[in-house]
Amino acid sequence: MIILTLENQPDGTSTGRVFNPGDGLEIPVASITQNAPNVTLDLRAVGGSYSGRLNAKGTEMVGTFIQGATVLPLTFRRAPAAETAR
Repeated sequence: MIILTLENQPDGTSTGRVFNPGDGLEIPVASITQNAPNVTLDLRAVGGSYSGRLNAKGTEMVGTFIQGATVLPLTFRRAPAAETAR
């Protein structure tokens, strides 16, 4: 499981991180670009990026993680409200 956390900031920008609980790796998102419904995350710390497309409900983002020659499909799904409140 890979966990993506995004937070809107008061100045209108967003911050984020990608976390892999299996190995404890946390990757800060250097920048977030959204051209609805397309979202791109710059994962500069690991020389990677993620590009995905949000569904109409904003509950799922289907896309691709790229790091060097590695290209992997990756889908993020919004956690139910009870899980995000923890």
